[in-house]
Amino acid sequence: MRHTIVVDGKKHQPFFAVFNTVVSHMGRIRTFHTEGRRDYTREGIYPSLLSLPSYLPDLPEIRSDYAAHLESVQDVDTWLGFFLKDLKDRGLDKNTIIFFFSDHGGCLPRGKGYLYESGLKVPLIIYFPPKWRHLAKVSLGKEYGLINFTDLAPTVLSLAGVRPPRHMQGNAIYGKFVNKGKREMQFALASNQLHHFMPVRAVTDGRFKYIRSYIPYRQFALRNYYQWGMPSNQVWDELILKGGGIRSGANLFKVIRLKCYLILKKIQTNFMIFLVFLNMKVSSVKCGKHYLLIFVLLLI
Repeated sequence: MRHTIVVDGKKHQPFFAVFNTVVSHMGRIRTFHTEGRRDYTREGIYPSLLSLPSYLPDLPEIRSDYAAHLESVQDVDTWLGFFLKDLKDRGLDKNTIIFFFSDHGGCLPRGKGYLYESGLKVPLIIYFPPKWRHLAKVSLGKEYGLINFTDLAPTVLSLAGVRPPRHMQGNAIYGKFVNKGKREMQFALASNQLHHFMPVRAVTDGRFKYIRSYIPYRQFALRNYYQWGMPSNQVWDELILKGGGIRSGANLFKVIRLKCYLILKKIQTNFMIFLVFLNMKVSSVKCGKHYLLIFVLLLI
């Protein structure tokens, strides 16, 4: 189906439009099994050649889920192309600033619903036509600052020349009223998906991420009917129950299962430090001083 952008028939009429698609939603791979799936090699995607994240076991079902997700990414790319062509055909491409982003992490185990980077880090592309690049006030390329979705509304207002109201939580990152201050910390929370309750909080400075679980005796797995409709979740569960789960050559800290309160993760290297050592004997959960001491030593 061809999508079009309507501008009320008025020439040069400013417009603000939002378009969403669910073609890359988890529901696409929530098939409970892989029988009858498409041959992804016809789309140039070869499951056997994919590079899986090191924290996932190398199983056929996981490769199939990943291939299905990558196919959906290709479909999103095609879908986006419809809008870009429509803008160009209408002569609006030179006056339209485009935001392209997703809503959360990908559709693999340890993605959507988790506070790791695999669950929270999303793509964000902002395109400024040459005529309006002065509003960006930065050189083209990547930016590595801490940005979140609360920044989108203030940024759109700022680009339109409207001062964001003070009650808005986010910062304008571009435009006339750009916030020149640097965000030092970014916070995140998770609570539950369906009937699975697992309260977790996180904070990051962009280099390290600190994660705290408030029910540490529960495993870090969103065991609910929806997530477990993914074949990859089912086979990983079965593998763990049979005593497996550590991929040959994988970093032990990425796959070991520990009962702990606090996690410190170095984002750039994807290396995780658990703030409970394997040889530490703790007889009581009320040992905040011990955790604090370890936390300070690891940062030095």
